[in-house]
Amino acid sequence: MVKQSLHPRKQESFTEKHIDIILFLLCVLVVFSVFVVALDINDPNIYTSIGGV
Repeated sequence: MVKQSLHPRKQESFTEKHIDIILFLLCVLVVFSVFVVALDINDPNIYTSIGGV
């Protein structure tokens, strides 16, 4: 009985850690996209070298 009650708690903690990782990756993706846009505004040549039109 005790092990069954502890099992869902482990799943909840794993889900919370997973959500934190997803949020962290989303933040990194947003920062990276903003950084690329800033480079595009400052130096179009860098954006063209990356693969832009």
